[in-house]
Amino acid sequence: MKILILSDIHGDLKTMNKIIQQNLDVDLKIFLGDFQVSIKQQKKLTNLFDYVVMGNSDYPNISPLKKILEIDGIRILLHHGHYYTSFKAYVDKKMAVKDAIKNNASIVIHGHNHIGEKSLIDNIIIFNPGSPSFPRGGTKPSYGFMEIENGELKKLENIYQF
Repeated sequence: MKILILSDIHGDLKTMNKIIQQNLDVDLKIFLGDFQVSIKQQKKLTNLFDYVVMGNSDYPNISPLKKILEIDGIRILLHHGHYYTSFKAYVDKKMAVKDAIKNNASIVIHGHNHIGEKSLIDNIIIFNPGSPSFPRGGTKPSYGFMEIENGELKKLENIYQF
């Protein structure tokens, strides 16, 4: 199963649509929050994705704060990341790991800080697709791609060229 992962577009619908058009062969599309558009647009854009979680720049009560997926036996926790932050908006990975363990997930996928990265902590994969529109921390614009096949994570990577 091929999965497109986007986050933190902050109103840049042109880039978002370009990435979706370049990935029409995916089986699932995930958005991790911060559309940062009008409430009417947010409701419409939510329908473009299979799974959406609410970001801190989104209207509440349209999408959940977090979502647990189980894909081919792999449990994945989706969250924007703003509840895992410290004072300077850095995502506290230890908090994310605790949430994953509590929810029996082996992967946490989040956005919020606009920094594409992947790490392994206590056998939990923490992945951030970054922001295709407004990257931070000297990183390049990015989104995420994941592939799961026969109960095995084959790919989980940041895509920088689009």
